[in-house]
Amino acid sequence: MFLVLFLNSVISSFKDEINDSGGLVIAADSKPIAAYGNAPLGPIHSYNTSLNGKYGFKVFWLAVIYPFYFPFYFSFDKASAHDNPMLLNSFKYLKLLDVKTSNIFFTADKGFDSLDTLYNLISAGLIPFIRTKKSHLKDHFYL
Repeated sequence: MFLVLFLNSVISSFKDEINDSGGLVIAADSKPIAAYGNAPLGPIHSYNTSLNGKYGFKVFWLAVIYPFYFPFYFSFDKASAHDNPMLLNSFKYLKLLDVKTSNIFFTADKGFDSLDTLYNLISAGLIPFIRTKKSHLKDHFYL
């Protein structure tokens, strides 16, 4: 909550730059991390045979990436957690952003591709740019 409130003060000081640049860009991402007890061992990748399949946690974050960089939301879950529920839990903080521009773009990878996510992003006043999963190409229409 503190980071979101602090971000609102940063946004108010950059309001001219945000209006001149045409808007604000927010990005979401997550990364599974293998862990042994409380000690992190490293990121879990499908090609990393020594860590793939190990237990750990997933860190999820939201960050303003343009016209400045500022990460403002973090959450943690088990490593096998899906990205969409983690994003949906962050909407109460996204709605607290005090941005006086009509263009707030939201970008994320295909792990966030779902109609529920798109509906929530659009209803929160964000313009989504999310990579489409191949299985969803026929079902979704994107801007």
